[in-house]
Amino acid sequence: MWEQAHPDQLLRAHRNTLVDAKHISAMHKSSDGHYYIHIRNTDFRILVSRRHVSELKQRISEQSFQA
Repeated sequence: MWEQAHPDQLLRAHRNTLVDAKHISAMHKSSDGHYYIHIRNTDFRILVSRRHVSELKQRISEQSFQA
């Protein structure tokens, strides 16, 4: 519901996790093969499900280009 109402602002990282795009600083792959989104100005990171990795990579690169 929220994701559909704000498609340019909210990104789905996991089945139960939406992230506001303006708070994402980066996305990295860890040594164990999992991807994480890093939240701007914090040490907090959010696990990204395999299902959402490619879409998030694309959306984050688009956001970086527009910023």
